[in-house]
Parts: sequence; C-alpha cells; structure tokens
Amino acid sequence: APMQEYTLTTPTPPHNISKIHKSITIAMPRFLRNQNSRHIYYSYNQTKPNSYLNAQYSDMLSKVLYRSVYEYIDSAMVFDNVLDYGSDLGSDLRLQLLVYDISHHIQNNQSYAYMSIKATM
Repeated sequence: APMQEYTLTTPTPPHNISKIHKSITIAMPRFLRNQNSRHIYYSYNQTKPNSYLNAQYSDMLSKVLYRSVYEYIDSAMVFDNVLDYGSDLGSDLRLQLLVYDISHHIQNNQSYAYMSIKATM
C-alpha cells in the first residue's frame, strides 16, 4: 500500500482575544520520549507503542507541531511580533513546549488521539 502522510490542521483563533503588546519567540518543541520522528505511534490497551508501516507525518513531528503552534499564534494577532525559534532578535516572552506523548490509542473498540504537552512561558 502507498505511504499516507499526515499533518496537523491549524484551527482558526477566536476574534475577541485581547492584544498583548509584547513580542514572543516560539521555541522548537522538545520531546520527553523518543517520538520526534515522522513515525505515527499507536498502542492497544496500554501495550508498548508501535509505529504504523504505511502512515507517517509529513515532516519530523517537532516541525509539524512547531508550524501549527506558530501559525495559530501568529494568525491570532495577539502579540506585536511572533519570532521564529532561529531568530537572533530578542523577545519579551518565549513559549517552550515539552511533549510527553503524542500517539493513537485503541482500547475497548474505541480509537482516540492522545496528546500530553506542557507549555511554559
């Protein structure tokens, strides 16, 4: 079967967010477990995670997640400036994501996505 590639869809932010007159740098997400790859992981009933053979992310998971968060914050127009993680410019704030787990769980004939992410500023 051909390889299927997946990415995250960036939701549209609400229009009634108060403006914060500061700049923010979005850092590249860090991973607690070794999940920063193109593999999509799944598990049955809390078993050891496996990766799908014919499905993967469109890029490294850190980049997919980074782009989604950056696009969301930038399109919300809350901050005066949203800076890339590689920017040499200083910013008032820095958003750091620590990813504990992103996987697909199948349990008792139910399927769901599981995301555990800590955000600090």
